[in-house]
Amino acid sequence: MNTGDRREETGGGRAILLLCVLLAPGCSGGATTQKPPATGNAEKGQDLYLAGQFETAEAELRGAVQRDPKDVLARRLLGRVLLLRNQTREAADQLGQAVNLTKDKHQGFDPMAMQDYVGALYRMDDFARLSEWYGNMHDVVLHGKYKQMSRLTPPYTASWRGGAASMPSERGPVPVFEMRVNGASGAFSIDTSAGELVLDNKFAKSAGAKVMGSTSRTMTGALTEGYVDMIDAPGLQLRTVPVVMRDLQPIGARHVIGVLGANFLMHFQTTIDFRAERVTLRPMGAPARERGQALPLYIAGDHHFIVRAEIDGKPALLVLHTGLVGRSFVPSQAYIAQRVREEKRLPTAENPLLKEVRLGPVKLVARDDPADFPGGLDTSFGFVVAGLVGPEAFRGRAVTIDVERMKLVME
Repeated sequence: MNTGDRREETGGGRAILLLCVLLAPGCSGGATTQKPPATGNAEKGQDLYLAGQFETAEAELRGAVQRDPKDVLARRLLGRVLLLRNQTREAADQLGQAVNLTKDKHQGFDPMAMQDYVGALYRMDDFARLSEWYGNMHDVVLHGKYKQMSRLTPPYTASWRGGAASMPSERGPVPVFEMRVNGASGAFSIDTSAGELVLDNKFAKSAGAKVMGSTSRTMTGALTEGYVDMIDAPGLQLRTVPVVMRDLQPIGARHVIGVLGANFLMHFQTTIDFRAERVTLRPMGAPARERGQALPLYIAGDHHFIVRAEIDGKPALLVLHTGLVGRSFVPSQAYIAQRVREEKRLPTAENPLLKEVRLGPVKLVARDDPADFPGGLDTSFGFVVAGLVGPEAFRGRAVTIDVERMKLVME
């Protein structure tokens, strides 16, 4: 299911705008505490980042920044690695310094650092700075939305009863469950390809969703920014929840009125249990899920969950897409091209390029067809995204998105 919220539409979650400038060098001034002996090389850190070795890249880039506080390439890549690991405050600091360094040298703004800086503010719910930023960028819709949001009760203010919100879900292409918006009940699903909570236009109007700014036009239709006063689920009430309003398509025969996107989920520990047919939201600080296998989790751009996998024994990075109806795995165009170069041949029916995907305890049959992969997403972040992993991969299991510990846990 493609909900197409604004962050997804405007350049693949903002990040598609970044590819053309990822490797552009920069330089200039700034200040940081040096602790000699400093080691680290920005170009080596960049190579490690592009290879998907994020933890090793972080150590290399920290050393490069320590050695030369004016190294813009090191700062902006360190900011991006920190953003991948959801260390948003330090990421915003590094990215903000990278932007100011190029500005101070009259070299213009660094588009990659600028876009990632916005992504950090978005994840931090720092609506005051987001409003100022979009005002400077002359984006009237988002400037107006975040300006109004900054004056309200803090977003996602939660009142818990019993420590968790657990909802029975219907068996179908994706789990569907009931929640209430300003007292009006409706069917929801979870789609990690979306940014915020998405509401169907007709339902949003009847439920009294607040509109902020004007309606914008995107490739998939009209889209309106806003918020709702209250979201209720069993054991949980949320206040002041940002939303995007658009026409939603049915999931199979089921019409959903809302979709929980990735930024919404970042405020909780979320379990989608395909065995017990339940969706559970827990507060940040909830105990870790001890059973099952935990895989490293990353967040690219402002909302794309990324997990490590293997394809035919080779390390790969996949985007988690819980709204990918009826699919377990879709390869990307860039990864297919990479494998063609490596193997020096084209796929055939008798001898496909891809054979097996392993995601922790999950083993999937790979397919060579990238037709359903979103154009541009595979190279949006510099490293190659090898594919999408969809809900069919988790049938018979419970999967927990633990943003606090940056783990994907499969039981």
